[in-house]
Amino acid sequence: MTTPRIPTFEPKSFIAGETLKWTRSFSDYPASDGWTLKYALRGPGAVIDITASTASNGQDYAITFQSLVAQIAGKYLWQSWVEKGSEKYFLDSGSITCLIQLSAQTTFDGRSTAQKIVEAIDAMGLEKATLDQLSYEIGSALGNRKLMRYTPEQIIILRDKYARILAREKLAEKVAQGGDLIGNINVRF
Repeated sequence: MTTPRIPTFEPKSFIAGETLKWTRSFSDYPASDGWTLKYALRGPGAVIDITASTASNGQDYAITFQSLVAQIAGKYLWQSWVEKGSEKYFLDSGSITCLIQLSAQTTFDGRSTAQKIVEAIDAMGLEKATLDQLSYEIGSALGNRKLMRYTPEQIIILRDKYARILAREKLAEKVAQGGDLIGNINVRF
């Protein structure tokens, strides 16, 4: 069995529950001079702080992060820095995306928010509520409450907006899968 190659840069994405390893080298801040490399990740889940170890060569840094299976999926921002005594120097920053672990899911809805909104508006159009009021007010001991509904024109604008977002998502997915940007063009003479 081959050992996976450990990259020398921060990963762009990972799957929840995955072990991440990478190394970094900073000639101005070698581990052998007493520097410590640290990372802070912040996003939709828990606060993640990582302290690197000294790599086997004594100069570089080895970073290991064991993500949780329950890690909340989404985009995390990170910053890295070195410390020694009272000195602290920021080195780099970026983002990393946590993807869900499909094997840990009992149910999964892979639709994007835009796709869910477009489908919900379409379903609402097929089963339009019988209420014709755009708003109504309810009085209570806690004060008056007001409920507003979208007008049909507002719903059409909203659907168009999310349909455009959905089209961009599908185009980006097609490009990412190596597809071409030009579809079939049918011409009749």
